[in-house]
Amino acid sequence: MSVKVAVRCRPLILDERKDNSVVIVRMNNNEVTVVDCLEGVGGKFCFDEALWSAQVIVEGNANPHASQEMVYKSVASELMNHVVTGYNGCIFAYGQTGSGKTYSMIGTPTDFGVIPRAAKSLFTEVRGLADSGVESCVEVSFFEIYNEKVRCLLRPSVDGFENSTLRVREHPNFGPFIEGLTKFVVSSEEELLRLLNDGNKVRTSGTTAMNAFSSRSHAVFVTTLTQKCTNGRLVKTKTSKLNLVDLAGSERASKSMATGSG
Repeated sequence: MSVKVAVRCRPLILDERKDNSVVIVRMNNNEVTVVDCLEGVGGKFCFDEALWSAQVIVEGNANPHASQEMVYKSVASELMNHVVTGYNGCIFAYGQTGSGKTYSMIGTPTDFGVIPRAAKSLFTEVRGLADSGVESCVEVSFFEIYNEKVRCLLRPSVDGFENSTLRVREHPNFGPFIEGLTKFVVSSEEELLRLLNDGNKVRTSGTTAMNAFSSRSHAVFVTTLTQKCTNGRLVKTKTSKLNLVDLAGSERASKSMATGSG
């Protein structure tokens, strides 16, 4: 198992600019320094990738601006190659509310994040597999975990959250699974992105002290790729999964003033 850890420095948001806040992060290749403005010193940390998206020029920073495309290439491009060859993969964004997790993972209609770019890459590979005689099937599911309850985002309940709660089960051979989770077969990145957008519309959110429209749940978008290759009477099948996770804010509830029941 190989794990890669990347850190991304976002731009200052409007409230931070109004408060005359300053960027205290410096990046040099994969080394990140957090500067104490009062003492003039700080801590240094090393990551597999250090991505500078702060959109300001600060003394001591050496890394170039990291666009959405650069972020995808740094954290997901290689993983997508492994998924196509039959390995499972997972990418998740971690950080406090307002740190840019959803923007990095999903992006905007004009500036795609990791998930839409991964979808495009996946179907480019699927079309290439078809040209070589490999049959492929892509399935997607989308669920959220909120207050320790699991809800399918592609089959929202008209009766509210409680009646749509799903159970997590354990299969003796395949491990944990969510009973009753809706899955859709998709044949293009457009279909996949439509389901992603539909699910995000019903994701649990709310206002916190740190963000006017904050995602309050962990959202998990699962893409399952099944490949079937036929050679005479021999049929070989392999299945791989890509889990793309947008976590809820990691800060203390007292700081964000977030509340929830359940």
